[in-house]
Amino acid sequence: MRHLLALVLSVFTTACMLTPVDGQTVSSPTTSVSFGGYSNTASQRVRLDYYGAGLAWRDGGVATTSPTVSLVEDGVSLYGWSLISTLPADAWRPGTTGQWAKVRMMAPGAATDGSDQPLYSFRPDWSSCRTANPGISNFISNCQSPRSPVAYLYTPDFPAGADFTVSLWWSSGGRTEVRVVNNGRPGVVTRIDCSRFGSSSTMTVSHALATGESKSFFSAVAPIGTVTCSVTGTNEDGTPEANTSNNRRYSTF
Repeated sequence: MRHLLALVLSVFTTACMLTPVDGQTVSSPTTSVSFGGYSNTASQRVRLDYYGAGLAWRDGGVATTSPTVSLVEDGVSLYGWSLISTLPADAWRPGTTGQWAKVRMMAPGAATDGSDQPLYSFRPDWSSCRTANPGISNFISNCQSPRSPVAYLYTPDFPAGADFTVSLWWSSGGRTEVRVVNNGRPGVVTRIDCSRFGSSSTMTVSHALATGESKSFFSAVAPIGTVTCSVTGTNEDGTPEANTSNNRRYSTF
């Protein structure tokens, strides 16, 4: 693991967050979360951000990398950092069941233009992913989280897969707006079927939705009379989205 850290950080401009990983489960919203990683810069400030009230990033605390070398691998000096934090109540949002939070780590002023530099976040299986993807560029391309630098945290009762909910709205363009919200873990919307008496429409799409994200699709079916729409999707790993009870809606316009 230490050898891997050296390889990763030798190409990072600032630092990385190894814990928590994206998709990590915490026992409850009041559980202290251990944030930690390494940098190739000594005495560097790193800031925890959480997505909180007002749908904006909030400051959740600051850590500093060690002033002395924590370890040396392959000639690269690494400086560890850690931060134990209990996220505030406004960091947590409800899913269909359970709660979720969105966090990231930033290095203030560390980018080449003086802006804040985000730290990479990783997939839960990054260690085995490294074995399957030898070479630094392959590892970074294939093993960081697809949402890096963001990491999503979940309570144990949060849905295990994507959980799309659907609402229907009248559109001034003469089409039915199908609004899809993901109240589960990241997934992909793949198909939207809508129908009313004498009219039907099927759209094949491929649109990823992270936890809490929404997307509107516009069906060719006009919002007249009773319109019924259903959404089909997959979990992020491509398996069918199993939480189908919320995926079908009808509305009388």
